[in-house]
Amino acid sequence: MIVFAFALAASASALPPAVTRFIERRQGCDHWRGEYSEDPVRRRQIEAGAKKECTGSDRELDRLRKLYRRNPAVRDALKDFEKVEL
Repeated sequence: MIVFAFALAASASALPPAVTRFIERRQGCDHWRGEYSEDPVRRRQIEAGAKKECTGSDRELDRLRKLYRRNPAVRDALKDFEKVEL
């Protein structure tokens, strides 16, 4: 995972800024989606974080894939992202 993040960061300069922003936001979304807590207060924090970072990311992913469908670097950077469906 760390190697992937490093490789992605190294190639991020070759990506359009909108794609880089999406990837950073989506990494935050994936972080929150991976969190779990029995504590009700922490669970609300997790839900709020996921809602903030994930809402609209499916739509943005679709938009970027369509907009940059002819850009191999962008297609490669976005290929492993799946729908969040929050």
